Amino acid sequence: MWCIRKKVNCSDISPYRGLDSFREEHEQWFFGRESMVADLYEKLLSRSLVAVMGASGSGKSSLVFAGLLPRLRVEGWLVENFRPKTNPFYGLAEAFVRLIEPDLLGSQLVKEASDLSEFIKRKGISEVVASLTHKYARKSLLIVVDQFEEIFTCKKQEQEHFLKVLLDGLTKISGFKLIVILRADFCGQAYGERTLTDAFQDAQFLVGPMNLKEFQEAIQQPAKLEGLELEPGLIDRLLQDVGEEGQESRNLPLLEFALTKLWERQKNGRLTHQAYTDIHGVKGALVQHANQVYARLSRDQQQQASQLFTRLVRLGSGTEDTRKITTRSEIGDWELVTILANERLVMTGRDEQLQEDTVELIHEALIREWKLLEQWVSENRNLRQLIQTVEDARKVWLVGKKRENLLEGRLLKNAKQLLDNRIDIGISKGIQSFVRWSLLWRRLQIVALLLIPLLIVGMPIEYFSREDSVKQDYFRMEISSEQADREAVLNLAGGCWAEWQYPEMPSYLRERLFGNCRSLRAANLKKSYLQNLNLRGVDLHEADLSGSRLGGADLSGSELESANLSGSDLSITNLSGANLWGANLSNTGLFGTNLINASLISANLNNARLVGADLRGADLRGANFERVTFSCADTVYRAYPEFIVSKIKQCPNLKDIKWDKNTNWKGIEVWGTWDIVENIPPELKEQFKDK
Repeated sequence: MWCIRKKVNCSDISPYRGLDSFREEHEQWFFGRESMVADLYEKLLSRSLVAVMGASGSGKSSLVFAGLLPRLRVEGWLVENFRPKTNPFYGLAEAFVRLIEPDLLGSQLVKEASDLSEFIKRKGISEVVASLTHKYARKSLLIVVDQFEEIFTCKKQEQEHFLKVLLDGLTKISGFKLIVILRADFCGQAYGERTLTDAFQDAQFLVGPMNLKEFQEAIQQPAKLEGLELEPGLIDRLLQDVGEEGQESRNLPLLEFALTKLWERQKNGRLTHQAYTDIHGVKGALVQHANQVYARLSRDQQQQASQLFTRLVRLGSGTEDTRKITTRSEIGDWELVTILANERLVMTGRDEQLQEDTVELIHEALIREWKLLEQWVSENRNLRQLIQTVEDARKVWLVGKKRENLLEGRLLKNAKQLLDNRIDIGISKGIQSFVRWSLLWRRLQIVALLLIPLLIVGMPIEYFSREDSVKQDYFRMEISSEQADREAVLNLAGGCWAEWQYPEMPSYLRERLFGNCRSLRAANLKKSYLQNLNLRGVDLHEADLSGSRLGGADLSGSELESANLSGSDLSITNLSGANLWGANLSNTGLFGTNLINASLISANLNNARLVGADLRGADLRGANFERVTFSCADTVYRAYPEFIVSKIKQCPNLKDIKWDKNTNWKGIEVWGTWDIVENIPPELKEQFKDK
């Protein structure tokens, strides 16, 4: 079957949008709202602000993007849009930059938008809009704020500042218009703001449910346009299911999803009754699809899925639960996200400001209709609400890391239970760190009145005593014949991890609270016993660690350039992000070793045993892998920060490695077949086979 307008096979293009909203590029398939589009157009001409409001799933965004905006562009309007997310000033600034410099991309766009957002915070938007209208010969300018309810997740002060800047611009600048798209259940929060209450007077444009005639147009016209037929009586079945009294708005996304599933099951260009029965109709199609996807996941993936989906839901307080955007760093493993995105249960994007991939639920309908997700969200709801509040506070703190934005009072007291809570509900490391830092800062405030006077009085004595101890530790470490003093290493560098976790803390205070962080550069640590030590971020440049036992130690982010680690035991050692440029790792045992994102440029791994080692993202350019052995570990003991040990099966992983013509793979061996090496680049796999 060939589509009429595009001359391509109909199986390649769906005229229905599933759970996605219609955008400008889908204008040709947007039917049933022609009258409402005309009304919205007239409303916009008469006002500088229009607040498009409606229930979730009523088609608000589709009305604006696929209905109104194409018409405005034909008439020569300047049009841009953004979502507030967690930083509305940046979103607005980026929208302006895309109009000012349409060719800017990536880091250049982020830099310009970041600079402009700071300017807008100080000066407002009048000058920016004036320069735009001048550049484009006084054309009318429209900015669309999609999902305007996200503004209510911002800190109160920033929220008020942003609304003032935006609304002041509307009153002072001619030719500038604004559309905000707002879910109806957030109207209470909007009317709680005096500035919005005044601004929304006569600005509201309500998007109600479609009537049966409009539903029929939305079903029939896209199919007709693409040369598809519906079996006699099928439209009546669809209308009967979708037209349930009081549920028309909620049923619109379910209808589009069911139509998409019917299109996928078309036979000879016809949408059939049998297919409609198979997908369980309008009400059951989405739930059936979600359940089938979940059932196909492995047991481990199903457990991960429950945590992932709940992280993508923002719990309502007096409003319905909504979807929220979550970053890759907050999620961690992206493999499951990719699977669910391919199945259209989530959608991925990119936050250029954060330089991170993002993920969110495909539609709020999934929250309402999928009982399994509803069950996950309801479990430990009060605790999840607390996590959400802390997460919001953390995002505000991350913008400038100001101490006044740390947790305090009752919220800090309640947040402490997140550290004590043993129920696995997906508390991210970022939240844990934020709570710990808030607790630490509060404790420091309490002891400051006592500690600082003592330090002032006793600092000279304490300083000389500490430095004398440091000299003794260096001396004790150097004179050791075969085994360096473990206690000396801890005394000298046991506090380096705190530099990573508490970078803002003064160094003198950090050393006194958590221990020293002195350089171990060129240190003689030959045959040392350093198992399970936390040496994160330690400077071991050119140190001799040959023959040492480092199993379970945390050396993540450490400086090991030109260090000698030959013959050492690195079983389950954490070397993620470590700099091992030119290091000697010959004859080492890398059993379950974490080398994620480590720099191994020009490193010597001759005759090393990579048993279940994780090399994802590692830089192996110019490294020597001669006679290296790859194999899986039947049982790998992986140490966590608390030194809890668990048993897992693990094979070497080479995903996203960097290598070049100078990387030496001569004589490399594998126990078993090359299939045991996960994510090996195809061209490298062929090279191995040739060898």
